[in-house]
This record gives sequence, structure tokens and C-alpha cells, in this order.
Amino acid sequence: MPTASTNRLLPWLLLASIVAPSACSADHYRRDADNEVADLIDQKEERLFGKATGFTIETARDALRAQLLAELEGLRAARQAELLRELLPPAGEVSIGPAKVEQEERSAASREGALAVQAKLEARLADVERRHAAELAPFAATAPSLLPCKTLTLADALEIASDNSRDYQQQKEQVYLTALDLTFQRYLFSARFGVSSSYDWSSSPGSPRQRDGTLRSTFSLTRTLASGGLIVFDFTNSLLSRFTGIEFSNGKNHSTSSLVDLSFTQPLLQGFGKEVVQEPLVQAERGAVYQLRAFERFRQEFGVTVARDYYSLLQQLDQIANNRRSYLQFIDSREQSEALALRGRRSQIQLDQATQSELNARNSWIVSQRNYADALDRFKVTLGLPMEAHLAPDPAELEALRGRGLPEARMAEGRAIEVALDGRLDHLNEIERLEDRDRQVRVSADDLRAALDLDGSVSIPTASDEVLAFRGGEATWRAGATLDLPVDKLSERNAYRRALISRESQARAASLSEDRVKEDVRDALRRLAQLRETYRIAIESVDVAERRVQSTALTLRMGRIQIRDALDATDALNRAKNSLTSALVDHEIARLEFARDTGLLRLVESGIEILEPPAETRG
Repeated sequence: MPTASTNRLLPWLLLASIVAPSACSADHYRRDADNEVADLIDQKEERLFGKATGFTIETARDALRAQLLAELEGLRAARQAELLRELLPPAGEVSIGPAKVEQEERSAASREGALAVQAKLEARLADVERRHAAELAPFAATAPSLLPCKTLTLADALEIASDNSRDYQQQKEQVYLTALDLTFQRYLFSARFGVSSSYDWSSSPGSPRQRDGTLRSTFSLTRTLASGGLIVFDFTNSLLSRFTGIEFSNGKNHSTSSLVDLSFTQPLLQGFGKEVVQEPLVQAERGAVYQLRAFERFRQEFGVTVARDYYSLLQQLDQIANNRRSYLQFIDSREQSEALALRGRRSQIQLDQATQSELNARNSWIVSQRNYADALDRFKVTLGLPMEAHLAPDPAELEALRGRGLPEARMAEGRAIEVALDGRLDHLNEIERLEDRDRQVRVSADDLRAALDLDGSVSIPTASDEVLAFRGGEATWRAGATLDLPVDKLSERNAYRRALISRESQARAASLSEDRVKEDVRDALRRLAQLRETYRIAIESVDVAERRVQSTALTLRMGRIQIRDALDATDALNRAKNSLTSALVDHEIARLEFARDTGLLRLVESGIEILEPPAETRG
């Protein structure tokens, strides 16, 4: 039996229990949300992909972007004056075109082997490079970076992008927000507790004037049942204190009372059943799955995008090297033509042709450098790095591609389509969204029914001036039923019709998704086959072009061929080399795109992994 002191202390203990949780900081709630969402995502990742990734939306404090910006800030002030001296010299200081130094025609043996001819050509180009060093200075129109150059492998680029890319971070936040919404839906179907307190002060006329203070504390528990029922439990305690010396009927200047109230509502027709009641929760659970699949699909596409941009940079670096060598060869051809013209063995027209080709080659070389600089800046944006970052792709990655050659295709069209339909995450989402629409049609149809709800409640007070001494004999109870006939259902009718239309629309979307998957696979297979043939042709084209250059190198210096033949051979070799690298890189990107379109591509710590297709099931 509660004592009098307990009766006086209990209201204040209730008040303390109300105030204490309010002391939790906003940071506590943020960490609590993060922990709950992280556990939820880990569970769903294990179910979907077999392994949790330790998902978080917190940006890495040691992200490369932050490191580079901090380092850059420290270097800027120290090198400001030096930057002004490093600006490009005026364009007029670099001369292009024919050198005004008379050159003697070099003699060459007429019948040397291909290796000897190539060796002499290399030596000649090295001499040209030495004498034209000023013209061969790299093109630059912006201030050089203050930061040291960082050479990136493809795996490095993917890791940096996952830590720094704005798009990547936004996609992670979408996953987090979807999971956060799910935590609220789960909360709605759990036991929900509430604690509140209020204090009122009143003053009434009289002699003497009556002044009262009332402390009212309430504890509540609400639970929604899977059947649609709602249970609400309330415990309310009131403490009334009088400050004027006038006593209550109990002979004291304070009085206390408590009340327990329990109510229950249960629908029997409309709104009854787990499928109808828990539709918001089910949709939120499935929405979290869809978002995780969408994020993984984004990672696949993002990985291919980074790889495409990365290999494109390597291709453009190779093109710069080829165009530079071609430029050297055109300088050499023009100098030989000048020497022959001085001896009367070349016409001015042929000399002008050589000069024009040299100028065109220089322009191609400069344009390729500018294109590379533009592509590198775009790559920095993709990675989420500042423009001031000094990056370069690792040439060893291109050499590794060349050494590996073209991998053999592993799947025929039919098997590839089967694997894609089973593994494409975006397609799986569309298929399961059709199931959602079917379910939502049934839920909308339920709203068209009559509503019959049973409800009841019971209230039990305590004895006078007691906190917990409940008196069952003084309980008040109530029971009732509410019937709402389906007379005015226009809004529900329209919602049901919209649900039917939405279901048909999603059926078309699922069908379109299947066709898109098949189209992607067929296109990828054709592209792989075409690029494999293009690569084979490019290899032969390079061999033919090299023989032409070696052949014309001998006869040009002897004045036995027209200059146009030598110029065409040099240009053909440059184009053939560029085409060979382009075909190799394009095939590698097409291979990654094929893996992406069949759902076999994964991003792992070591870079990009292409999974083996699942074993073919036999009926």
C-alpha cells in the first residue's frame, strides 16, 4: 500500500522522468538515427548481395579533395610571385614552319633492311627533336599546378571517386533517406510510448483570494495491431496544491488523484487485415530494397563511366605521343624537301606541300594536347577533385591492355539475355514494382467496402488522495459499434480506378524494361564483335603503314618519289596508330559495358571485377 510520502513524491518522479529525456542532445538523435539506419541497410545488403558493405553517408575526413585543398592553400602564398614569372611567353617567340638554316641532304644506302632504315629514321628524328626543342615545348594555356603530380591507376581513380564524387555522395544520401523513412514506418507498428506534463496556475476571487497550482503528468502507450486494431493506454496523475491557507476536504493544502484509461478500436470490414493495414510498412520495406538496388546499379554505371574517362585519357596521351612523332616526321620531310629544292631536285609546289603538312601536323599535336587538358579537367569533376589537382593516368594501365589483348567472348546471345534478365537490378525493380501495383489495387478495392468498427474503453480512478490505489468498483466502461455504408465513395472510386491504370502502366514499364535489357545485350554483343574486327584491321593497318614509311624514307631522300607519297605515308601511319589504340580502349570499355548490362560487373576494393555467369540450370 503506497504511503503518504510516496503519494507526494510520485508526481515529481513522473515529472523528472519527463524532463530527463529532453536533456539528450541533437547529436545524440543524429547518432541514434545513423545506427538504426546502418543496421537496417546491413541486413538488407546481406539479403540482397550476400555481404554488408558497412554503409555510411559520412564523408571521409582524409578524402583526397580535402587533402589537396589544404596543401594547395599552403603553397599558394609562397609561389604567387613565381607564378607570374611562369606565364607562357608570347606566341610570337616560338617560330614554326621551315627553319631558315640551310641543311645538306643526307645520303642513305638504297638497299638497307627494314631495321636499319628504322634505326636511321629514329636517329634522324632524334636530331630533329634536338634542333627544334623550342617548337616542341608542351602546349599550355593555364598556369601550372602548384601541387605535385599524382599518378593514378584505375583502382585509385575509382576509390577517389567513391570518396569525393558529389554524384556518388548524393546517391548514398538517397539510400540513407529511404532507410530513414522505413524506420518511421516500423515505429508506427511498434509500441509507442508518450510522456507529458503540464502545470497550471489559477487565481480565483474570494476572501481570501484562492490561488491554486495543478501539476498534471501523463504516461501513454499506443499500439497498432496487424488486424487494424488500435490499443491506447493512458495513465494520468493530477496534483493540486493550494497556496492561500484554505484546505481541501482532506484537511490538507494539496490533493492528488490518478486515472487509468484503456481504449480499443477494431475494424471488421473496411480496413481489416494485415495486407491493408501494413501496406505503408510493406511499401517502405520494398522501397528500401529498390533504393539499394538502384544504388548498386548506379555504382556499376559510375564505375564504367570512371573507367571510360580514365582509358580515354590514356588514349589521348597516346594520341599526343603519336601526333608529336608525326610532327617530327613532317619536319624531317620538309627539311629534306628544302635540301632537294636547293639542289633543284624539288619544285616549290612540293616544298609548299611539305610545309603545309608540317603546319597541319603541329596543329593536330596542339589540338590533341588541348583536348587532353579539357578531358583531364572533366575527369577531376567526375572524381570530385578541385581543378588545381595535378593528376595523370598511369601509362602502365594501357600497356597492360596491350599485353593482354582482347579476351574471348564467353556467352552467346541467348545465355547473355537470360543472365541479364536474372541479374539486372534495375529490371528486377521494375518487375517487383508490378507486384506492388497489384497489391495496391487490392488495397484500393478495400476502401470501397462498408466500414464496421467496434470500439470500447474502460476508465479506472484511484481512491481519493491516492496515486496507485485503483478502485475497480468505480470503473467506467463503454462499448459501441460504428457502421458507415458505402453510399458516398466517389473519391475512393477514383482512387481505385487510378490504381488499376497505374497497374497497367507498370505492366508496360516492366515489359519495356525487358525489351531494353535485351536491346542492351544485343547492342553490346554487336559492338564487341565489331570492335574485335576493327582491332584486327587496325593491327594490319599499322603494319602496312610502317612498311610504307620505311619504303618512302629510302626513296624520298634519293628524290625518286613525289613528296606527296611520303607525306601520305606518314599521315597514314599516325592515323593507323591512333586507330589501333582507340580500338583497344573502345573494346575494353565495351567489355565493361557488356558486364554492366548483364549484371555481372561489381566494384571492389581492387577496382572493377567481372563475375562469372551463374551456372546454367537445366530443366
